[in-house]
Amino acid sequence: MILSWAVIAVWGLVVFVPLYWIGTVSLKTGLALNQETTYVPWVDFEPTFGSWRRLIDQSERTIPPLLNSALIATASSAVALLVSTMAAVSLSRFPDRRLGPFSDSTISFLFLAQRMFPTALLAIPLLVTFRELRLLDTHIALIITYTAFGIPFAVWLLREFIRRIPIEIEDAAMVDGCDRMEVIRHVTIPLAAPGLVAVFILLFITAWNEFYFASVLSFFRVVTAPLWISHVGGRMLAAVVIVTTIPPIVAGLLLERLLRRGLLTGGIKG
Repeated sequence: MILSWAVIAVWGLVVFVPLYWIGTVSLKTGLALNQETTYVPWVDFEPTFGSWRRLIDQSERTIPPLLNSALIATASSAVALLVSTMAAVSLSRFPDRRLGPFSDSTISFLFLAQRMFPTALLAIPLLVTFRELRLLDTHIALIITYTAFGIPFAVWLLREFIRRIPIEIEDAAMVDGCDRMEVIRHVTIPLAAPGLVAVFILLFITAWNEFYFASVLSFFRVVTAPLWISHVGGRMLAAVVIVTTIPPIVAGLLLERLLRRGLLTGGIKG
């Protein structure tokens, strides 16, 4: 227990100290930033909320990037999770089936191998493709891109989650009269709920923080949070960083209840 709490305390400091530092920077004036380093508001320096007031006054410029990122990250994560769940069920529950010369393990490896492909090589093909489809600088272009890159990672993780579910539970449901889709809907997916929630959180955070494809496929109409940060400078940058950090944290806290509930739910009801 002592070792566990020590590890948690160290990790808490690793996470908290950068956030605290950015928070103190957002409360300093330009003069305070150029003077000697200070750490504690109202003790080492007199805080000011000028950066936050500017952020609120420019709400017409600050709110759209957050809404764009929230929409794109949520939609792409949900679609990727839906497709990946079906693929993971197939790969984990029908290991003897083959797709031409490819076996289950080969297909799973090919899914994971997509993560090793340099994303920079796909920038120009995607740019040309979406230009021909007249989808450049739209939400749909980014949703399609993030979904495509999220599916391989999600399939690999969900396959392992589903493989750990005892297949005897599914067999018992089929003996009771359920068909394959009913088993997946009423047995497999509820038991895999913790994995589904965890994968959704990872997909959401990845899409929320993605910068490269957003900078290639977006210009003026669809500006995401990372693009917005890249155009902000000065003291206001610290406040913007804090604001863009809040949504993933809130999403994680909201979904944490579902994750905990899934972990505590038994596979068989009495």
